[in-house]
Amino acid sequence: MVHIERPVGLKAVLEALAQPDTGALAGGTNVMVDIKKKREKRRRFVSIDTLDELKKIEEKEDGIHIGSLAVFSEIEDYFKDRSPAYACLCQAVSHVGGPQIRNRGTIGGNILCASPSSDTVPALLVLDASLKLLQWNEKDQSVKERIVALEGFVTGVRCTALAPGELLTEIILPKKKGMSCFYKAGPRKAMAISVVNGALYLERGEDGRIQHAGVAMGAVSPAVTRAHDTEKRIEGQTTEAILQPDVMEGLRESLSREITPISDIRAGKDYRYLTAENILEENLKFLLGGAR
Repeated sequence: MVHIERPVGLKAVLEALAQPDTGALAGGTNVMVDIKKKREKRRRFVSIDTLDELKKIEEKEDGIHIGSLAVFSEIEDYFKDRSPAYACLCQAVSHVGGPQIRNRGTIGGNILCASPSSDTVPALLVLDASLKLLQWNEKDQSVKERIVALEGFVTGVRCTALAPGELLTEIILPKKKGMSCFYKAGPRKAMAISVVNGALYLERGEDGRIQHAGVAMGAVSPAVTRAHDTEKRIEGQTTEAILQPDVMEGLRESLSREITPISDIRAGKDYRYLTAENILEENLKFLLGGAR
């Protein structure tokens, strides 16, 4: 039997989460499925969907703070008219499930699900997202806070660095002035789990060369992968140079060395290698040439 508590207020929620083998329950679009399929062993949960302070999306001095309970449709609405730097996140959340999932599922839950095929995590990675985590300290009777980079937080399939009793409260995106995009390859255009997906962020310097690049791919490794070597190959290049066939081929080969796809029911390993390379090339051509 599943037991769900409904404490009132953030402090009460954190106190309840401090109990052993207790999880947080928000949209429930993943947790309830996992319980039914016996992948989730915990049977005690704390409902957090009444914490309105975790549903806000606000721009602050250090960047944009997205509450962990913000649902996908609200995030899409917020970012659709914002800087092109954040376009990848707007595009990514628009690809999550169908309308029902996007109106109910939360970005915090999507991160903590730690799926290799997550649509949101590649976008958040190239935007250098960090996470705000809170935990009740019983000894001091106080709330402990830590802020960690998203990169490295997801450690494998359904595995994260979330400590027992911790609650993800915010996703923080630093201010960006570049441009980004997201592409998803799946068996159909909607309601599909990614076969491969990828996000790209580019920022030019004053000389017109690429000053900063972010490349992240999903469904090609146990956790969503940030391709740092490929990023370094992009940085310092001009648009004209990147679009040259020999340079593009070198970037494709570099990406393939940084991913470790597997064959499963959705796609074969070789197909995933090829698709990941194609997504990188398409994303580069889209941002640098404007065509998809």
